[in-house]
This record gives sequence, structure tokens and C-alpha cells, in this order.
Amino acid sequence: MKSTSNSIGDKVRIKRGHLRGLKGVIAAMRENQITIIHGPDGEKIEVPREWVVNFSLAARKAWETNANRAVGRRRQEEDVPPGKVSVTLRFQRELWERFLILEEKGVIVNRTEEVNQWLVKALAAHGG
Repeated sequence: MKSTSNSIGDKVRIKRGHLRGLKGVIAAMRENQITIIHGPDGEKIEVPREWVVNFSLAARKAWETNANRAVGRRRQEEDVPPGKVSVTLRFQRELWERFLILEEKGVIVNRTEEVNQWLVKALAAHGG
């Protein structure tokens, strides 16, 4: 069975609007709206369905499409987007934790794009 829709209890992040970056759990769904519970007090907010990135759904889809792929192993060449290469980096723990905090606040929206922009600037500064 293919997972194609949101489910109550799915972990999500809001990707648009003034609540961008907020994370929570789906509590209810109706038509084009999703109710999300977030924070320690269980505050409920309602947002348009297209504002939500569903981490649980993404995980379900990944599992269904490639359940046997070992994590950390090379992908098949046809799985890699054209012009891209996957790399593994090791960061100082404190730097990574600071990065994650900015990501949670919604300051960093796309890890890959953010790091690519930093690398372009660093290369230009060194004449590359």
C-alpha cells in the first residue's frame, strides 16, 4: 500500500507564513486545512495543507520505495540528481548544534542550498 496522504499523529513542520519553521504533530484534518499541536502546552493551530512538510509521510514513502537500501551506502547512479554529489562531512559538535538551532527557528530552510551558498563564497574568497 502506497502512502500518499497525511495521517493524524504525523510529525510536521510549517514551511510558509508567519509560523514558518514551527514543528508539531497533526491533530486533525479537514478539506484543505490541517490542525497541528505544538509546544509543551499543546497549543493547536490551523494552517493550509500546502504549508506543511510532513516528515512522517516522507519517511513512509522512502521506506516503501527503497526499504532495502543500507544507510550510508552509495545510491545507484540513476538516483542521484544531475550535477549533484553526495558527501559526508564531520563537524564540531558545538557548530552542528548551533546550525540545528537556526534550522529549528526557520532561519535555515534548506541545508543543501545553505551549505552550497557558503561553499561558493568560501571558494570565491580563495580565488576558486
